[in-house]
Amino acid sequence: MSFLRVAALGVGLVAILAACGPKPESTSDYTIIQSTISATPAHVAKPAPTPPQYLPMEVNAEIVELFKLVNDYRIQNGLSPLEASVSLTEAAEWMANNMSSNNYVEHVDLEGRKPSDRMRDFGYNYNTTTGENLAGGQTDALTVFNVWKNSPGHNMTMLHPDFKVAGFAVAYNPNSDYGYFWVQDFGVYQDRLARYISTNSTFEPTPTPFPIEVIINGILQK
Repeated sequence: MSFLRVAALGVGLVAILAACGPKPESTSDYTIIQSTISATPAHVAKPAPTPPQYLPMEVNAEIVELFKLVNDYRIQNGLSPLEASVSLTEAAEWMANNMSSNNYVEHVDLEGRKPSDRMRDFGYNYNTTTGENLAGGQTDALTVFNVWKNSPGHNMTMLHPDFKVAGFAVAYNPNSDYGYFWVQDFGVYQDRLARYISTNSTFEPTPTPFPIEVIINGILQK
């Protein structure tokens, strides 16, 4: 039986970096985001905030667990938890299924779209910072979370302080090189929100573990 290859890739911000071996990825370049806030006069009553509306979305049980792991990790690091985005989830699901069907793990999909282009095509069409983490070969949420956590570029994407929404997905193809294909898409602008509902579905029987060849390429861009 052939070795199971593992690939993990991440898109974050501003600079394009490649992480090879133990060399740490630079985090010296950042995009400065400016905002203007208009003060409301003290004598004017502020309207009550409108409660967010959530669209139920059925996802694999491992995605529910992965979302919890990432949000717990952000809270441990003093950051706000993420909300699930309908648009980003749909973009992530398409990418996971496309990689699974075509046996690849790359940020530029087979239609030639970068992550930000793909997210726009699924309705996340905002002038804002976006990020993406990809991985292949990890059989469960905890394993892929730890792979990303231990990779500086991917970890920085999960802990980016400006991100407010995300969409996660996983696809499985037993006839592929990797088996499991994972996607995390992130954004700043809070659009249509989703509430993940576990389908309690399981994958095909987990392949027997093999020695792992790890390839990590980190891309950071605005």
